[in-house]
Amino acid sequence: MLYLKLSAFIPRVIYLIFTPVLNFSSFHQLYTSLTAILQIIFFPILFFGLLSKVIDTRLKIVFLILFIGVAMSSASFRHVVMYIPLGIIITCLYMDARGKLFNIKYFQQLAVLVFAFFSTLALITVY
Repeated sequence: MLYLKLSAFIPRVIYLIFTPVLNFSSFHQLYTSLTAILQIIFFPILFFGLLSKVIDTRLKIVFLILFIGVAMSSASFRHVVMYIPLGIIITCLYMDARGKLFNIKYFQQLAVLVFAFFSTLALITVY
């Protein structure tokens, strides 16, 4: 039973990281697609910020509660608005405290993230 819940949770989390899905059909879709690209680029920094001791633990807990709550319930685009501002705050605080960010660890995590996205797409199309 836990395996089934976990197997549904992981694709939802990956979907929320890549929301909104890239679409270049109109100006509005182009704009939201560009913001999705920025979200993907800065996700490893958000992840490092969540692991950092520099940022207040209460802020990280509130972000994780909202993120996991959206992932476990609806995982729709309109609910992303609840946790994105907190993610931006955590990312900016970590960038301010850290300084140099784009190192090998960043690119490794970005590669794992992109691999997880395409693996999830492959699993969804197979099943």
